[in-house]
Amino acid sequence: RDNDYTRRARVPSQDEIGSLYTSFYANASSQFKGRRLLVVDDNQTNREIMRLRCEAWGMVVSATEFPAQALEWVRGGATYDVAVLNIMMPEMDGIMLARKIRETSQLPLIAWTALGRADTGTEELFRASMHKPLRPSTFYDVLTAVFENRARVVAVQSPTFDKSLGKRYPLRILVADDVSVNQRMMLLMLEKLGYEAQAAGNGLEVLQMMQQTTYEVILMDVNMPEMDGLEATRRIHEIYAEGRPRIVALTANVTQPEREMCLGAGMDDFLAKPIVTDHLRDALVRAGEWKLGARPAAPLAEVESVSQPASEWPELPDELLDLNGLQNVRQVAEIGGPEALQSLLDLFAEELPAVIGQIDEAHAKGDLATLSAAGHKLRGSAANFGAQRLAVLGQRLENRGKEGQSLGLKELVEPLRREHAAAQQALLKEFTTPPEEVDGLPAGPLDPNGLQNIHQVAEFGGREAVQSLLDLF
Repeated sequence: RDNDYTRRARVPSQDEIGSLYTSFYANASSQFKGRRLLVVDDNQTNREIMRLRCEAWGMVVSATEFPAQALEWVRGGATYDVAVLNIMMPEMDGIMLARKIRETSQLPLIAWTALGRADTGTEELFRASMHKPLRPSTFYDVLTAVFENRARVVAVQSPTFDKSLGKRYPLRILVADDVSVNQRMMLLMLEKLGYEAQAAGNGLEVLQMMQQTTYEVILMDVNMPEMDGLEATRRIHEIYAEGRPRIVALTANVTQPEREMCLGAGMDDFLAKPIVTDHLRDALVRAGEWKLGARPAAPLAEVESVSQPASEWPELPDELLDLNGLQNVRQVAEIGGPEALQSLLDLFAEELPAVIGQIDEAHAKGDLATLSAAGHKLRGSAANFGAQRLAVLGQRLENRGKEGQSLGLKELVEPLRREHAAAQQALLKEFTTPPEEVDGLPAGPLDPNGLQNIHQVAEFGGREAVQSLLDLF
């Protein structure tokens, strides 16, 4: 908290780590368990990130900064299922090491390079080529291809948004959410993925729109007024026994009971809020495969969950904004430009005070049910903007209302407008101040995109692992 670096390099909480945990990590734990990996890289941070990631997948990792030592291990009879070699290393680079390994072993080799590919003419040495920084999903795909003995893979880092997805998996999509901010963000994400979706504000609107249009996927918020997502899903099963759409639950309550409720109502998949673009893309791929009948999509019950009872109230963070939560806003700016970004900032400025007004009124009347619903809405909207302090206050209000606890509400309600104003100022500073350069150097000390590997380490190794990396820095 004493300087900009410490603030921006904050270690994510266990709740945040859980919300980032995706289904393929769980699949990898069984698919890769016991596989032996050799990592050769002269950069200690890269080795540590790779080790933590692969050990979380159940792999046995041997890592070294010295190519000569790796060669000695292989020649000495050590057995590995695959090796990852950094291409750019002093004394003996990855290509030289690969040629020496090939003299005595057919060990599958993966090239790891900032260039995204090995040098021309090295195809016979490497089964795959990966590019830095490496996303877990990319690495997972590469390892799967190597272990399944597929043709050589060149895994150049793919962009977060893939507009060809809508062509590969054409789907008619309906977004059901009662919060304008959530609708706007989801529609923009879908547009960038190649889809032109429609939106509904509650379950009744969903049923009405389904009478006019045939949808193949409904991204269904669980908590909505008039008719919630669970009841709407039950009605859809009753009305559309054949040819019903695939229903993906959207909820901020990332708990096992919530998932079981969704599954029991007839939902097919699950996305945690705030929505992560990669997770949305994966859900759409599963929906596309479900539609084509190519192979069974991962059912809701098999997706990893975070078991956190609603009664456990999160700590109030020190920082106003969370970098992870800001990623979606940055992506909206990339998709729609300044106008789309401004429309979201306007929604934050206009809609959240209205929700806070609902909370004030419910508090004054002692209406805990309305207060809980408004707290839920505040939490979801604030989280989409990375306004984590405001989101936590919303969650506490939601929990208090659900549990029928009126004591201490004043201490939660009074700071809401102040926290909203502070978050709004922080967002304006974050997104409307043009970046400046001094002597060709960027104005800010850190690049949020460059922090992704640190956040990934947090997913696998928790706070201790991140601290070890910060100590290396």
